[in-house]
Amino acid sequence: AELENIRKAADYGGHLLFAGGDEGALKLRSSKAGGNEEPAGSVKVLEYARGDTYEGQVKAGLKHGRGTYVWSNGARYEGDWKDNVPSGMGKYVWPDGESYEGGFLYGRREGSGIYTFQ
Repeated sequence: AELENIRKAADYGGHLLFAGGDEGALKLRSSKAGGNEEPAGSVKVLEYARGDTYEGQVKAGLKHGRGTYVWSNGARYEGDWKDNVPSGMGKYVWPDGESYEGGFLYGRREGSGIYTFQ
């Protein structure tokens, strides 16, 4: 079992970037101050063609600030975003319930963190 968990961690590699980017995103709703300008840190809910969702802050059309991204397979990342990439403190949960909570930089685990096995 321990070897299997090590293999899972190695396969993951700590990388949260995913193929396909944000193409096909459909804005379902957003909170905005009046006018056409999008205030920094406005909260949006986005649904992607592949079934993923994002709810959180955006800046200049990019995920930026606090937000939660949920993949269609059940995996989720909740935490800090910078320029559309997980960066800062956050928690990633795999579909099987295992998780990593700690630092992220450029979409990869960085620094100290806690990995929880099921």
